[in-house]
Amino acid sequence: MPNMPEYRVVRNARARHLRLRLFPNGELRVTAPRGVSDRVIARFVALHRDWIESKRRELRQAAPCEPPRRVDLVALGERWRVCWGAASAWVDEDGFRLAIPSEYGREGQEWLRRWLMARARAALGPWLAEVSSRTGLKYGRLRVATQKTRWGSCSSSGTISLNARMLLLPSHLVDYLLVHELCHTREMNHGAAFWALVERHCPDYQEAERQLDRVARSLPAWSGFPL
Repeated sequence: MPNMPEYRVVRNARARHLRLRLFPNGELRVTAPRGVSDRVIARFVALHRDWIESKRRELRQAAPCEPPRRVDLVALGERWRVCWGAASAWVDEDGFRLAIPSEYGREGQEWLRRWLMARARAALGPWLAEVSSRTGLKYGRLRVATQKTRWGSCSSSGTISLNARMLLLPSHLVDYLLVHELCHTREMNHGAAFWALVERHCPDYQEAERQLDRVARSLPAWSGFPL
């Protein structure tokens, strides 16, 4: 279908109806009962495109203008102090300090996201390799980006794409997301076989999914813009 928004499907055995949720980080989540086909889900999303765009406009308008004075990379246990409008850009890795040579706004947010991307590339590569070794699930290449609507994805060639914003999550949720994407190297859909494989490596995956729902709502505004 043309101009379809990206979305993530979560199968829930207790769900009775299809449900849409849009989170502040831009992720569009579809909760679906087991057994509902991908075609039915896609049609459901297409029917709600106007609602999705309306909610995204509301999120943009409601975004706070106060610049963040610190950035918590919760996954790594790091708390960075941020100095805005500095004479030049610098990163003090020992003291966990950032200097951004612009005021808070589109340019400043973009600078912050680029820094987050660099930090994620350094951290997520070894992390994914460790989880791959632990689970025995092999992958081809790793790509790190700042996707607007997904935590990650896996291509048919085994390339795993991870969202740099994962570093803003608790470490156990990052670990779950890495398991989730590695399982797609064996099962490319979200069918019963996929979730059985996820459960084998992450028995409490359903609780992790519920926690992701809650945590995503509290992510800082700069991390998800533009939606």
